[in-house]
Amino acid sequence: MGGTGKSILVEYLILHLKDKYKLATLSRGYGRSSKGFIIAKKKSLPSEVGDEPFQFLNNHPEIKVTVCENRRIGVEKIKTKLPEINLIIFDDLMQHRWVKSDFLIATTSFHKPFFDDHLFPVGMLREQKQEIKRADVILITSTPLNIENDEKNYFLNKIKIFYPGKVFFTRLGYSNCLFNFDHKISDKILAKESFVLVTGIADSFGIVEYLKLNDYSFEHLKYSDHHNYSINDCELINKKGKDKIILTTEKDFGKLSLKLKSLKLYYIKVYLDFFNESEANAFNNLVQTRLSSM
Repeated sequence: MGGTGKSILVEYLILHLKDKYKLATLSRGYGRSSKGFIIAKKKSLPSEVGDEPFQFLNNHPEIKVTVCENRRIGVEKIKTKLPEINLIIFDDLMQHRWVKSDFLIATTSFHKPFFDDHLFPVGMLREQKQEIKRADVILITSTPLNIENDEKNYFLNKIKIFYPGKVFFTRLGYSNCLFNFDHKISDKILAKESFVLVTGIADSFGIVEYLKLNDYSFEHLKYSDHHNYSINDCELINKKGKDKIILTTEKDFGKLSLKLKSLKLYYIKVYLDFFNESEANAFNNLVQTRLSSM
């Protein structure tokens, strides 16, 4: 239902494929006020296209970013309105059986893996665990940096009950700069004074763990995924963040920057990282081999 790193994976795939293909992303655009199929434009807002598409649009203006509740209709619209597109990356597709993907990547977080989860609303799964077998590859996301081989083997053995294919362990990487619309500053400022962390994402475990490992002093204001920040929320954030850095995620920054107007509002970039170069190359080659055979 969220929090497994799908959007971070989409960013990774865009970076590695946008120079080779005429690329579009297709998302539901969760949380947007609009409906139907939309091709995002330069001045599109998160409320029009959704949080993640807004992020894709800002980071990769050279690709086409589209949203549609119905993925089948979305694909047909792309074929009609954007005939030059030869590769579509979906950020949420597995349960949409009416669209057949050429390469299906499943993500599951290390600290809340699918094999220990349950169907919604008891848990966060949209489908039975056995459906993981439809994936071409699984990425384990948010893996701890200090994971031991015994832990990896235990994890892999649990997965093998449901899935016999290729599995990669990945972790979250963080930028060494904090970003605003106009400028960036070194993340070393976080060690100098306490700050406020604001998150409205499905799983804030990764960023909180990263900040704690660096012994930073901060207060965490945690909101639900795709939270629409109200006037009261912003008043509280401004009160807590008075004369302090207000740190947030890139996804939240798009909405908060329109409402807070704080000169001390920054976001930290998060990216998908493999544990070594050979693992990264193996995954990239797997993707490229499949795409080349299309």
